Amino acid sequence: MGLAALLLLAPVMLVIAAVVRAATSGPIFSVETRVGCRGVPFGLLTFQPVCGDTGQHRQEPAARGPRLGRVGRLLRRYDLDQVPQLWNLIRGDISLLGPRAALPDEGVR
Repeated sequence: MGLAALLLLAPVMLVIAAVVRAATSGPIFSVETRVGCRGVPFGLLTFQPVCGDTGQHRQEPAARGPRLGRVGRLLRRYDLDQVPQLWNLIRGDISLLGPRAALPDEGVR
């Protein structure tokens, strides 16, 4: 199911990647370290909707931070910044149902 969704959304992801590249000077993707099943760390992949380096932990609220531009607000509003997580779904790092993977300092839920 994840592979079919990834293939179906591939053209949309290419357009989003081009828009993010044009709107920001930073990278297109952001990889955040999360802890999965049995405490195994993995990189959670998302589009980078903010300008500049975000670091591992955000200090400002994600939805209205000062570095979040027009493109970032649009991506976050419609959850389009999370479409690359389909790759994590295919790899088995995350599942469609269940809690969100924990940050390393939160421990395993």
